[in-house]
Amino acid sequence: MQTLSDESRRFLEDLTLYLLASGKNEQATQDIVTELEDHLQEAEADGKSVAAITGDSPAAYIQSIASEMTTDYRESVWLLLQILAGVFSFLLFQDLLDGPLSYSLYFLVGFTVLISSLLIVLSRCLRYSATHTSSKRPILLFGLSTGVIFLLLMGLFLTDPQITSPTIHFSWLTSSIVGLSAFLLIGYSAYRAKTWVLPLGLLAYLLPQFFLRYQLNWSALSAVGVGYVCATVLMTALFFYETTSKKTNQT
Repeated sequence: MQTLSDESRRFLEDLTLYLLASGKNEQATQDIVTELEDHLQEAEADGKSVAAITGDSPAAYIQSIASEMTTDYRESVWLLLQILAGVFSFLLFQDLLDGPLSYSLYFLVGFTVLISSLLIVLSRCLRYSATHTSSKRPILLFGLSTGVIFLLLMGLFLTDPQITSPTIHFSWLTSSIVGLSAFLLIGYSAYRAKTWVLPLGLLAYLLPQFFLRYQLNWSALSAVGVGYVCATVLMTALFFYETTSKKTNQT
């Protein structure tokens, strides 16, 4: 089978990124990308370029395809819940090391709103980068938004003890069930996504802490620092390994 040009591969990557970031169904997206890949191969075999399929504006063509597709709200909500669970899991399991869980309504709502806002900004930045060549705007926008949301998260942690709000207290049994349910959800999400970066990173974050705190009597702060470094190194290595493996399999 003929190998696609760099321009065609870039177009297909941008199309996939834009559609998924717009909440389109993953299988429907893959079907369209596969169909267009066949058309591009035929066009290039006849000596034509991407413009023969997309016209003068690949960005407009991508947006027109997205407008004709139905947004998969069910899949989008499921993805949002998976991401929230993944982000919250580090905090949840960290709290489990210190005792039964306890969260205020103020914290839970604030955390959900801020992380959801970050994901919305990320979605818009990804769509923008997929339809604009060599633009630094989405990187700057996402960096600025991430900084603001990070500061708001720190404010949420600091103000939580000062704000009077209904608080949910869990027993040890309930806390254990919540923790087990969260880990199973993370494992199931990793299985569906075919990536084990998050669950392995979570284990790399927690296991050193457990050993250092309860076997060597380290302070909680020192143990958290070691766990953070272990998780960061492992997750970064796994991410690059999986990315490289996917590119190798595609060639």
